[in-house]
Amino acid sequence: MSGLLQEVYARRELVWILVVRNLKIRYKSSILGFFWSLIVPLCMILIYATFASILKWNLGRPDYLQFLVTGLIVWQFLVMCLNDSLYAVAGNANLIKKTSFPRIVLPLAMVVANLINFLLTCLVLVIYLVSMKMSFSSIGWIPLIVLTHCALCLGMA
Repeated sequence: MSGLLQEVYARRELVWILVVRNLKIRYKSSILGFFWSLIVPLCMILIYATFASILKWNLGRPDYLQFLVTGLIVWQFLVMCLNDSLYAVAGNANLIKKTSFPRIVLPLAMVVANLINFLLTCLVLVIYLVSMKMSFSSIGWIPLIVLTHCALCLGMA
């Protein structure tokens, strides 16, 4: 296991190049570029807030919408990692045939690229949660939770 980690660490430049390439490909044909990472969660929050106010569903919790939106954003990160990892190896067949490197680098690059997108999305989420006066009593756990979630995504990828 440590040999694999050392080999991945030795190829960290390749991982970063693949991450940048994945991010460029994701936003290449869009007009707004990376701003989509900010607009999509904002629109999702607005849509769910509209339906929550119309349908009056809060399941007895005044902060139900905040929990729902947080769960959906975390779920979207997992789904994006899994969808992108399906094509991580098949989409890079020419790279696999030409060079020798640990194959874990391809799904790792996908997960890191999606993590950057997820962190941009979390920026909108944090602004929303602060505006709704949500308490952040366990904010120290967030890096550990994100790291664990990334490990889950990488393992599934």
